[in-house]
Amino acid sequence: MKVKDISEEAIFVSDSQDVQAIRESIGEDAYGFDSFFVIATNGDYEGVWGMCGIIPYLDNDAVQLI
Repeated sequence: MKVKDISEEAIFVSDSQDVQAIRESIGEDAYGFDSFFVIATNGDYEGVWGMCGIIPYLDNDAVQLI
């Protein structure tokens, strides 16, 4: 999947403290990524995509984790 394919509802997260919180919440699968796109409702993750790097170019690869 490419960044351009992720829902516009998703929020881009690259702050190191927020990234670490997402990693801890999702677990081992999330530790290979530098930033995330997140859709959350009432504190629960509806969708999370991990991305290498911190600049969300539209052609970057993203992996759906949730």
